Amino acid sequence: LACVCGVGTYYDPSQPSRCSCMEGYAGSGSNCTECVAGTHKNVSGSGDCLPCEPGTFKNTTGAGACSACSAGTSSLTGSTGSADCSLCTEGYAGTGSNCTA
Repeated sequence: LACVCGVGTYYDPSQPSRCSCMEGYAGSGSNCTECVAGTHKNVSGSGDCLPCEPGTFKNTTGAGACSACSAGTSSLTGSTGSADCSLCTEGYAGTGSNCTA
């Protein structure tokens, strides 16, 4: 009996379906979808993609970590690009990504 796991999955004999989601893919078994920009999943197996934390962003789909905003700047939860790092953090002032101490 052959097992064919779909895109974003790998063979996992410990699972009833024999397939598990790879890092960067959400779902369970062989029903996995790629994490969208602004989200991440850094472990394999079943589960959801999580939004990037405030102060970080991710502009790609699939696997990968959220990147930190530049010093003095922050972003909202689930940000999808460095342009979203337009909030000045405590002790910094300015507009957009031009925050200075």
